[in-house]
Amino acid sequence: MNLNLLSYALFFPAMTGLAVYVAQVCHNHGRLWMLRIFDNEAPFVDAVNNVLRVGCYVLNAGYITVVLSTWEPVTTFPQMLALLSRRVALILFT
Repeated sequence: MNLNLLSYALFFPAMTGLAVYVAQVCHNHGRLWMLRIFDNEAPFVDAVNNVLRVGCYVLNAGYITVVLSTWEPVTTFPQMLALLSRRVALILFT
């Protein structure tokens, strides 16, 4: 099997799942924080919170696309693991 395709198959679902999880956590916890800031204006807070969640999805989709477009060719299994580790660590720890 082509190691580039295997790398994509491992990276894309992992990053997509992580992006969705982070967006949902921020959406749920951010609502309570925003309600205090905007004097319990629930319709306004929900609208802004939904826009922020969609923005988070779009930003992360853009990051995933840029990373996949600049992917180096992978020829060995250790090289694939190193590349995946670097790419995942970059998003997790920055």
